[in-house]
Amino acid sequence: MDLAKQHCVSCKSGVKPFSRKKAEDYLKMVRNWELLASQGDSWKPMRIQRKFVFKNFQGALSFVNPKKHWLVISKQTLV
Repeated sequence: MDLAKQHCVSCKSGVKPFSRKKAEDYLKMVRNWELLASQGDSWKPMRIQRKFVFKNFQGALSFVNPKKHWLVISKQTLV
């Protein structure tokens, strides 16, 4: 299985979260993600996180919304 090509699907009610071992095994299949344990709340499940760093706001905007990024640039040039 190529985990990097999979898509996220919302959890369904009644589905148990992965054990720490299973989550760590899956994380070995992808780069730059980290496992975050719940902090003091035993009822909160672990979660995964990946941080993205950009040089500026426009770079971040084009990453999250590449098709509409040109609108921001064109509006800025008009102002």
